[in-house]
Amino acid sequence: MYFAGWAFYVSIVGTLGPAIGGFLVSRLQSAHLAIGSSWAIGDLQIMFLISAVLMIVPNLLLRRITDTKASSPGYLLGQLRRGNPFAFAYNVYLFGRTEKESKRAQAARAMGRSKSPMAVERLVAALDDPSPDVRSQAAKGLGETKNTDAVAPLIEELHDEESDIRSEAAEALGKLRHPQGINPLFDALNDSDRRIRISAIRALAIIGGPEVRERLFQAFSGPFDRVTFPAIVDALSRMGDLRIIQPTIGQLENYRSPVIRLQLLNALCRTLGAKNRFYKLLSLDELERTDRIHRLLEQSRKRLSSTRLLDADAKAEVLRLVDHAIGHFDLERETEMSIFLGAVAKRIEQTRMEVPPDPKPPSDPSPNARIRAGLQAIQVLVQMKQTGKIVREWELFLTICLAQAFELMEQVEKAQKNQKTPHGKTRKDAEGKKGKEEACNHQPRTER
Repeated sequence: MYFAGWAFYVSIVGTLGPAIGGFLVSRLQSAHLAIGSSWAIGDLQIMFLISAVLMIVPNLLLRRITDTKASSPGYLLGQLRRGNPFAFAYNVYLFGRTEKESKRAQAARAMGRSKSPMAVERLVAALDDPSPDVRSQAAKGLGETKNTDAVAPLIEELHDEESDIRSEAAEALGKLRHPQGINPLFDALNDSDRRIRISAIRALAIIGGPEVRERLFQAFSGPFDRVTFPAIVDALSRMGDLRIIQPTIGQLENYRSPVIRLQLLNALCRTLGAKNRFYKLLSLDELERTDRIHRLLEQSRKRLSSTRLLDADAKAEVLRLVDHAIGHFDLERETEMSIFLGAVAKRIEQTRMEVPPDPKPPSDPSPNARIRAGLQAIQVLVQMKQTGKIVREWELFLTICLAQAFELMEQVEKAQKNQKTPHGKTRKDAEGKKGKEEACNHQPRTER
């Protein structure tokens, strides 16, 4: 309506302008003004003077008009300084000029990767593009802008039941990590579409936080959903939640696919603090993987022999059990190896049972808590082996759990040595001083 009225008045003024000008020229033919003795103003100069005065009127009126959508020069310069304006401009050009669907989709994603605030408006408009590929890449690009202005359009897209990019919108909300996107993602956990549920879980895992962890653990503890269960385990493993370890091992037998079972075992190793060691070793060829497992067992034995966390009798017994496990592994007796590793875990857990774990939240478990969880995981998996319900590559998981437990025991021992005594000294210094005093007391006295 505004543009229609503006065009109408411009056309009227453009039509009447020459008529009014001609009328004024005819009336001012004999008019003239004299300024001083040497400067005379005729009819033509008067016409220009009248035009100049009339130009002042619209300028005065413009000062009373406020444009709520206008941007200040400072704001525009700030937009240019953020992100990569050159990458944004280049991909805007490609997006508008190319006719290939795949090229336009790539340009939309690249606009988001430029992290320019100016890309948000373009990408929001691209959510309504006729091409599904362009719409999908535009939603992903909005998540990569890291701009809060992208939150509302993505939430709207997630709530749209007819949209075919709801999954991409959910994951993009996770990348933005904005508090406003958490509740819509919680609602999406109960969506009828399994793809939306999985995308919401992945997005919440990126956002993290105590509230997100507890909501995901509630979903983990609820009725078993074989579709979303691996995604929830993966999400909680990235938050270090030890509560998932034993229930997840118990659910391994519900999956026939070795890929999913290996994914779950990798997530459990990550929960114990081993990061992606399981996956890295699994990607090796069989010969090299066997060699790495043997080396891990030898490293575990070396750490065990030097630890002071176990008394002499317990250490001797555990060393004997580890030696038997290494021997059976070298002879490719997998069942016997698992039995001895289970005995190792049980003996260490019994010895360290008197050491209470530090009172820390599930998101930041203490080393003692991780040690207990790893030892218990070994025992549970060995029991599954004895009932014939073991999964493929189980010996790798058992070895990593044991190696991680010994590494954590080494960390605990170092922390105890560096712990301050009431006198302000470390335990290591205090033990050294005590040893010197005992040595002096045992020296023979010489007669004078």
